[in-house]
Amino acid sequence: MNKKVPVGLTVSLMIITAALTVCITMLVSQQVFSGTLSGLSQQRALFDKLYEIDEKIQQYYYGEVDKESLYDGAAQGYISGLGDPYADYSGVEDSELDAAENEGQQIGIGVTVVQHPDNGTIYVARVDAQGPANQAGIRPGDEIIRVDGQAVAEIGYSQAVELLLGDAGSLVTVVVKTTDETGAAVEVPYSIERTEFTHTSVYAHMIGTVGYIQITTFDEATTEQFKTAVQSMIDQGATGLIFDVRNNGGGLVDATAAMLDYLLPEGDIISATYADGTTEVLYTSDASEIDLPMAVLTNGYTASAAELFAAAIRDYDKGVLIGSQTYGKGVMQRTYPLSDGSSVKFTIAAFNPPSGENFNDVGLAPDLAVDLTEEQQKYYYMLSDTEDPVIAAAANWVQTGTLSRPDTGGEPESVPQTGEDVSGAPAGSTSSLQSGGAAVSSQTESGASSEEAGSALSSQDASSDS
Repeated sequence: MNKKVPVGLTVSLMIITAALTVCITMLVSQQVFSGTLSGLSQQRALFDKLYEIDEKIQQYYYGEVDKESLYDGAAQGYISGLGDPYADYSGVEDSELDAAENEGQQIGIGVTVVQHPDNGTIYVARVDAQGPANQAGIRPGDEIIRVDGQAVAEIGYSQAVELLLGDAGSLVTVVVKTTDETGAAVEVPYSIERTEFTHTSVYAHMIGTVGYIQITTFDEATTEQFKTAVQSMIDQGATGLIFDVRNNGGGLVDATAAMLDYLLPEGDIISATYADGTTEVLYTSDASEIDLPMAVLTNGYTASAAELFAAAIRDYDKGVLIGSQTYGKGVMQRTYPLSDGSSVKFTIAAFNPPSGENFNDVGLAPDLAVDLTEEQQKYYYMLSDTEDPVIAAAANWVQTGTLSRPDTGGEPESVPQTGEDVSGAPAGSTSSLQSGGAAVSSQTESGASSEEAGSALSSQDASSDS
């Protein structure tokens, strides 16, 4: 005997279809409906197909149907049918997490970790300033060797990272291998309560007289963190600035524009080109600017908003790009919340830097190509400033105005720090640098729609936020 799903499923689909048909008819009568399915007959064909599929399921499917999963799957299938690699449908829970991520809010202990290249333990690459791990005393360079009583070496890195995740207010116990004040290796136990906090996406310190600023993403919290970091470097006497956007997969367009406005002189910052061929200036900069030489560090995982940031600095002759060819994502998405709390995201335009030259599927060539060796790639998160040849080349540039490769001793190439076009510099090779560190955490609820340059690099993310 065939087991049929409740008739209520078909009735629900009929009600939804009737409501959508009425709405579509109204839109057509007002000449507003201009979507992919532009005719009522095409809409009817879509729903006829859904009815036919549902009829077969009713008659022959062996099992129960979860209505929520069915509706989510139908919506995901529609979005997938666009063929847009950056489009996505998110259910209610995922939509809340995505919105919170855009706001820079996370729940966890506040560490970014990678797998230690030698022993497989959890290596702490970064610590969030407002996270509970920082308050407990965990520092970058520490190794987490046990989580909730289980040895990382026994259960494996991935499972151990999963154990670090949890809800706000819950506890996790860890044993951390670190060094004491004498430099001796010690193992220290911690019991840490997971909390909600604002994720740190900007890290800064001085390298001699040069201000080094690493930007890990572009979210709503990044702008103020960035401005604070730049001002701190200036207050400490910085004679030049390095912006490191390697392994930065992108983020929000408005956050990127606000950061560029802070750095750049008066003029256009970002424009968008739409499907009908029209181009519109989205963001401009005022006359206020930071008058210091700048270098932007890039690699093959520098994508989307991070590429836009790098391109704009170069387009205004404020600085140069050093490192490797970037990823090449020059299109932006918008997230549209739906009435039930779910959301859809898809590409709405190509975005362009001040030059107007879109870099989608092309990327940005650095002014000076500096690649890491395999050994340097392996120990990327453990490299000091002097051990990282890309940082060393950038520091040399902002101090002397000369581009040279510290690892090869190649012929120096003098490049003007201001006033001349440097966009025709030599192309760099595509970077094979290992993926960026991921935060081990979950995000908290929020609910705003957003225009995103988007993160293009989910597959390369080998680190985790907790």
